[in-house]
Amino acid sequence: MKADLLERLEKEIHVWLCMPDSINDPVRLSGYLSLLSGEERERLQHVIDATGVGTWQWNVQTDEARVDEQWAAMLGFTPDELGEIRFDTFDNALHPDDRAHAKASLQHHLEGKTDNYDCEVRMRHKAGHWIWVQSRGKVMERSASGQPLWM
Repeated sequence: MKADLLERLEKEIHVWLCMPDSINDPVRLSGYLSLLSGEERERLQHVIDATGVGTWQWNVQTDEARVDEQWAAMLGFTPDELGEIRFDTFDNALHPDDRAHAKASLQHHLEGKTDNYDCEVRMRHKAGHWIWVQSRGKVMERSASGQPLWM
């Protein structure tokens, strides 16, 4: 059963986690929790809660982004306070000295030059101070022509 779950997660995951400070390994969790049994969903939720990570998804084509409560809380917000999330939401929160590196890392990944997006950056907290965030992601879906769809 464990191998089956890992195989399903490997194929079906569309959400990566992002948490303040560094984390050792990327932990992928499913945006399609309905594929999992109730027990598996509960276990995944426990992982999210216990590790204090925040999750994000980004539709590269429409620029729609989704974050969970923990991701918003890392920056001192609630999801409602953030409103509609777009790429600019992330970009505007980046420390100016980290912006070029983060964009270059993202561009390399979107072009398929790297297997994953992995970038440690400073982001502005609602209270005005900077926090370190390890942001990791992966293009999980591409169009027939190879364009990135979901990350």
